[in-house]
Order: sequence, then structure tokens, then C-alpha cells
Amino acid sequence: MGGLFDYDSKLFQLLLRVSDLVALSLLWLLCSLPVITIGASTSALYYTAMKLVRQRGNSTISMFFHAFKENIRSSLPVTLLLLVIGYALVVDFNLLAGRLGSSPVFHGLCIMVLVLYAAIAGLTFPVLAKFRCTLRQLIRNVLLLLLQHPLTVVAVTAMHFIPFWLIYAHLEWVESLEGIFLLFGPGGIAYVNALMLVPVFRSYIPEEQQEA
Repeated sequence: MGGLFDYDSKLFQLLLRVSDLVALSLLWLLCSLPVITIGASTSALYYTAMKLVRQRGNSTISMFFHAFKENIRSSLPVTLLLLVIGYALVVDFNLLAGRLGSSPVFHGLCIMVLVLYAAIAGLTFPVLAKFRCTLRQLIRNVLLLLLQHPLTVVAVTAMHFIPFWLIYAHLEWVESLEGIFLLFGPGGIAYVNALMLVPVFRSYIPEEQQEA
């Protein structure tokens, strides 16, 4: 039995990873409370998740706050831009809904725009966490990922929609397991997405810099 709880055992490593994801979720929720810092918090979330996937770095808490401090200034204008665009889309959709009513074409268009917005927003902060770039370079990099890695983009975006789907389709599950969703949701989603994004990002980094 003692071997199960050795530091190098698979069970112990699994428990460590679970504790890392719980810590990540709590840190993200705490640092996202001022909505304006949600971009820096999400960048730090993905920075730490990608480090965990690559099995690099120190403690989860220190990696998160290091990335949070590094990205808070660069993420602020990006966060504001995405919030303004999101608010504008909601206002426009509501105005058009009053005029067009229940038109299936209008609803289909709304869904397409929403998914595209979610895909761009979902890629923005992982890219910001991985690469130092200006706002123009960030937009270019996100569009490049959209065009060159559509399957990965679809999978990453789908992961972000899972909480909303659960709330819409299975609210009773969410209500009964609310604590578990809060503890594992943000960290778990970021970790699964990091598993998909790390190989993609690696293809854009020269070999001599990949160990950094």
C-alpha cells in the first residue's frame, strides 16, 4: 500500500495534478472578481496550465501570480476591447431582434457571430500568455490560428461552451454539483485546452527556444 503514495507513484501524481487544478480555479475566480482583470487572470490561468502540461515551472501559485503581474498591463486594453465588442454585439442583437423577430436566418447569423467571437476571445489570452506581442501582432496571431488550425480552434471553443451548455441543458446537475464545478471548471477547461494548444504553439517556436 505504501507504494501507492510514493511521490513518483501515478496515484500521488494524479492527486497533485487535481490539487493544482483546484488551486488554479480558485486563483482565477479570485483574480477575476474585478471584471477588468479577467484578461490578466485568464492569461495567468493558461500560462500556468501550459506549464503544468509541459511539466515545467515551480509551484502553481507562484507561476500564476508571476504571469498575472507580467500580463496585467498588456491584457488590460485587450480585455476592454473584447468587453466593448461583446457589449456592442448584445445591444445590436437585441435591437435587431425587436425588428426581425424570430427569423431563423437572423438567429443563425447570431449564433455564427457568437461562436466566432467566442473563438477569438478563447484564443486571445492563451496567445497572450505564450507570446510577447503588440495588439496588432496579437490580432494577427489569433487570426493565423483560426485559419491554420481550425479543428483545434473548434475543440478549444467547444470546451469554453461546456459550462453554458450544462447550465442550459442540465441545470439540476450544476445546482447539485456547484462546488465541484467551481473547483474544477476553470482549471480543468484550461488544462484540457492547454493539452491541445501546447503542440500548436510549439510549431511556431524555434527549437533552441522551446526549452525556455
